[in-house]
Amino acid sequence: MAGAIDLYDPAQDIDAGMKHLQWLQKQWRDKIPDKEEQLKFVLTSYNVGLGHLQDARQALRIFHSIGNRKEEREKHKAEMELLKKQLGG
Repeated sequence: MAGAIDLYDPAQDIDAGMKHLQWLQKQWRDKIPDKEEQLKFVLTSYNVGLGHLQDARQALRIFHSIGNRKEEREKHKAEMELLKKQLGG
């Protein structure tokens, strides 16, 4: 991924942004088959960072795999609170 050399050159800035968007699109292409949803993931990744969005998807997978088992939900809730404290939130 090539970035801008001169951060004050609008043409370089736009070119670098477009290359980054194209790179993000490649990251989601095989994971999100629906083009409209894929665009949402690309734009969200651009704004919040690819790693943050991937972490959020993983957290949702874990949450949904827990299902309706009350003791598992409570354990997960406690783990998430501990993680939140560790991250300063």
